[in-house]
Amino acid sequence: MPESNDVPIYWTDPYRKEFDIEIIECKKNGDFFEIKIKPECLRAAGGGQAGDRATLEINGKIASVLDTVSREGELVLLCDTKFNVGDKGRLIVDMNWRLAMMRNHSAEHLFAGHIVRSIEGAKLGYIWIDGEHGTIDIDNVRLTFEQVFAAEREVQKAIIQDLPVETEIHSAGDLEPEIRAREGVIRKHEKIRIVRVEGHDSSACSGTHVSRTGEIEFFKIIDVHNTDTGTRLEFLTSGKAVSLVTDTFNLALSRKYDYPFEMEQLGAILDKGKKAIEQRASMVSTIESLMLNEGLFEDINGVRFKTYYMEGFENRDIKSIIRKLRSDVREIRLFFIPGEKCNLTVWTNDLPHSANEYVNNIVSSHGGRGGGSDRVYTGGFIDVKDPFVLYEQIVQGVRERLMF
Repeated sequence: MPESNDVPIYWTDPYRKEFDIEIIECKKNGDFFEIKIKPECLRAAGGGQAGDRATLEINGKIASVLDTVSREGELVLLCDTKFNVGDKGRLIVDMNWRLAMMRNHSAEHLFAGHIVRSIEGAKLGYIWIDGEHGTIDIDNVRLTFEQVFAAEREVQKAIIQDLPVETEIHSAGDLEPEIRAREGVIRKHEKIRIVRVEGHDSSACSGTHVSRTGEIEFFKIIDVHNTDTGTRLEFLTSGKAVSLVTDTFNLALSRKYDYPFEMEQLGAILDKGKKAIEQRASMVSTIESLMLNEGLFEDINGVRFKTYYMEGFENRDIKSIIRKLRSDVREIRLFFIPGEKCNLTVWTNDLPHSANEYVNNIVSSHGGRGGGSDRVYTGGFIDVKDPFVLYEQIVQGVRERLMF
């Protein structure tokens, strides 16, 4: 392995957080000042990883480095404050952001390494790593949940084992066949840095990484969905992953006492819930069809009037029905969804006044609020003690309005 000191500082010491620096260029560009410094101690965004963040302390001024980018191969800090060329001071790396990226990046290597090794044809595609989360595209295959969870378990196993994350510098032409390298990396660089976790992954990578897998702390896939080229996955590590898993488990645990079930039955309960949602959608569709085609209306001064007390429905159901309503006569339909919070929708057709004029005063007189367009009025009520009585009062009010 060749030895050289001509490598980024964060390759050899990603945990170093303070540097003495000098401003060598500062120019305004839009909302930011673009600053170049020496030494180049931050990592620019690139290779699927976000840039470092930091704070500059120079001549009594404290400024935020909001991002770090590369301009024609040179490191550029995007800063909220202007400095002068030749100014000297201190740069403090935002280690919360960098350490989170290091955990996420090392976890991505472990996960992707297992997938590529164990699933024929799988290839790492797009990745994005920042201080919040990670995104991984696995191309050429549609992963099953079983495959995803198996890889997740492998990552967690490596975390528990607290394995060393080793780095080596190689000539680009001397890479061993088992080294994972993204397309084009070898052509672009004379020297390649290898990040290795024995028994799990060896990859060419220029990003920041933890020194031991135990520092990742916890790993959790939080989303899986198919793409045109394969499968996209989102994940969290460390405290963010722990918080999400804890909150999700606690939510299920609290519901356990409202709707008694054993925690191992949760999957079956969710399946039943999905079936109930499908059945409800079918019921709504059937009722919607009946409502659109029914013929029984009350006639008030030449206006067809129909009301509906729609227990168990939601506003989105009413909106769906209204979008499909068609009429060539004067007509008004009133939809009322009961509950502690009641919702009212009134649809009109070919009436001399707007829907608002037929119902707004009635709603206001019963403590509700609402408004609408020429044809549709929506309103609501809170803390309703007897929804059916309120419904009857509103219906009677609209009847009386139509009579005069």
